[in-house]
Amino acid sequence: EAKHYLFVRFNSNHGFPVEVDSDTSIFQLKEVVARRQGVPADQLCVIFAGKELRNDWTVQSCDLDQQSIVHIVLRPRRKGPEGHSPRPAWGRSDREPESLTRVDLSSSVLPVDSVGLAVILQDGEESGASSARRPAGRPTYNSFYVYCKGPCQGVQPGKLRVRCSTCQQATLTLAQGPSCWEDVLIPNRMSGECQSPNCPGTRAEFFFKCGAHPTSDKETSVALNLITTNSRDISCITCTDIRKKMSLNGDNHSSQQNLGLDLWTLKET
Repeated sequence: EAKHYLFVRFNSNHGFPVEVDSDTSIFQLKEVVARRQGVPADQLCVIFAGKELRNDWTVQSCDLDQQSIVHIVLRPRRKGPEGHSPRPAWGRSDREPESLTRVDLSSSVLPVDSVGLAVILQDGEESGASSARRPAGRPTYNSFYVYCKGPCQGVQPGKLRVRCSTCQQATLTLAQGPSCWEDVLIPNRMSGECQSPNCPGTRAEFFFKCGAHPTSDKETSVALNLITTNSRDISCITCTDIRKKMSLNGDNHSSQQNLGLDLWTLKET
């Protein structure tokens, strides 16, 4: 049985590691934390990537990778005007928003006719390895890319995360997920409900992490929104080859180098 090592941050204060199986349910995770903290398990709320996780979901189905940071808050049951506990933020809309781990914004930057707009980047060796490790239900390609200033010192697959703009904790549950890059890059454009005790925050602040190595709460990376997955098999404008990763080039090549990256060097590595 595959073991998962998660890092739990309780009530946005202290954190501690928890070892679980990949098929451990979220309620079982709550029970582990409840015993440690001496609180009722049914009053705990598990939040990951802008979403409250349901009791019957498993660690694997929630896309919780090794050493993922999970926020768990104590939320005493409050009866609503009709005698029922209030529903989470997404419950007010017609459908539950997709997890940030499943969001793909590449279609928002790819025109219908994209021929001639791409510089194809060489796939790294990590692509095959990460695909083999990816749990069932995960996308078969990387949705985001970042520049990791830490140990990687280069372009890597990225992870999209969200926090409350008021308390800066990753305890905000989104009312709906982002559908384009503007939703992610423009501050306070998306809303939700912060689950941290005594925080009235309702505005979302998105950030990115490097997906190639474990990261701390405060460790972030720069999003490269002009590097995206070649989901439409567009050929390179220079060599006509087709690769899985590409850099959009709407006007000319020099516009891409404003990112501070030599994309032509990246192509050769």
